Amino acid sequence: MALVPVSQLKPGSTLRADVVTPLGGLLFEKGSKIFEREIEILLAFFIEEVMVEEPHPQAKMFKTSITPSPEPLVLSQPQEEPITFEQQFQRTVKFYKEMFKSVQGGLPIALRELTEHLTELVKFPSEVSYIFNTITQSYPIEDYTYFHSISVSYLSVCLARWSRIEESEMLSIALAGALHDIGKSKISPEILNKTEQLSLSEKTELRKYPVYGYHLVKAVNPSSDSILLGVLQHQEREDGSGYPLGLPSSSIHPYAKLVAISDIFHAMCSSKSYKAGSSPYVVLEQLLSDSFGKLDPHFVRLFVDGMTQFSLGMEVELSDGTQGKIIYVDRSQPTRPMVEVQGNIINLMINRHVYIKRAII
Repeated sequence: MALVPVSQLKPGSTLRADVVTPLGGLLFEKGSKIFEREIEILLAFFIEEVMVEEPHPQAKMFKTSITPSPEPLVLSQPQEEPITFEQQFQRTVKFYKEMFKSVQGGLPIALRELTEHLTELVKFPSEVSYIFNTITQSYPIEDYTYFHSISVSYLSVCLARWSRIEESEMLSIALAGALHDIGKSKISPEILNKTEQLSLSEKTELRKYPVYGYHLVKAVNPSSDSILLGVLQHQEREDGSGYPLGLPSSSIHPYAKLVAISDIFHAMCSSKSYKAGSSPYVVLEQLLSDSFGKLDPHFVRLFVDGMTQFSLGMEVELSDGTQGKIIYVDRSQPTRPMVEVQGNIINLMINRHVYIKRAII
C-alpha cells in the first residue's frame, strides 16, 4: 500500500481506498483499476494523491507542505476602471440600432463608426463567459435583430480564433458578422416581425435580404470581397440547399461558413416573442447531429470544442432544476460533462434525460 502522486500513477494500478471529491462525492471505489482516462478525471477533480495496492518508485508515505511566504504588499496608484465586455457590447448594440434605422431611412451604412465599435469589441478574448453574456441579454423583442447582429459578430470572431485564422482578419470577420442581417433593413417590418407562417411570396421576399445586404455593403466598401461574400453567402449550405444562389460548399467563402454557424447558434439560443430560447448545450448537440450536409463539419467541431473547453468550474442549472458545477468534460462528448450537485456527481453521458439548461454567470 502506498500514497502515490496522481501525476506519477502507472496505468493498471489498483486503488487501495475509495477516492472522493473535495465535497465528499464518490469518484472511484476501492479496487478500481486506474488507466489514462481515470488519471485524467482525477486531475480534473484536483486529486493530488491516491492510495494504491502495489509499491511505486515515486510513492511517499506521508505528505508534507510548506506554507509560502506572503507576497510583499505593493501600493499602487488608483487607475481608471477598464471598460467591461458588457459595457462595450451594449455600446456597440446601441450604435448598431441607430445605424440600422438610418439605413432603413435611406442613408448609407456608417462603416467607419461601426468599425471603431467592433475594433474595441474584438479586443476581448474568446471566452465562454462573454459568449453566454450575448445569449442571456435582456432586451425588448423588437430589438432582437440588433442584439443578434452584434452577438453573431463576436461569435464569428471566437470561432475564427478557435480555427487559428490570422488575427489580422478578425476585424473583417467581425464586420461580416455584424452586417450579415443589414439587408433586413430593406424588408418590410410586417414580414420580419410576423409570428405566423409566412406565405410563399413573403418567404421569397425575405430570402432577398442577403442580396440587399450585399449591395448596401458594396456601396460603402466595394473592395472587400471577403466581407461582401460573408454577407451574401451566410445562408448558403454545404449541400447547395441554401439561398440566395444555392451554392455548393466549394463556392462558399469561409467567412460565410463562420457566420452561418454563429447565426444559427445564437438564433436557437435566443428567446423570441413566439418561442423560448434553447439551452446552449442542447443547441451544440443539435449542431453536431443536424449539421451534416448543411454546415461545414470542420468549423462546427471547432465551435463545439471551443464552447466546451472552458467549461470546467462553470456553475450551471440542469433541466431538472438542480444547480451544480462542471467538473469534468469528456473530449468525445463535450456537451455531456460531469456535474457535481451538492456532493453528488451527475454524469450526463449516462443520464441522457438530463441536460444543461443554462450557465449561471
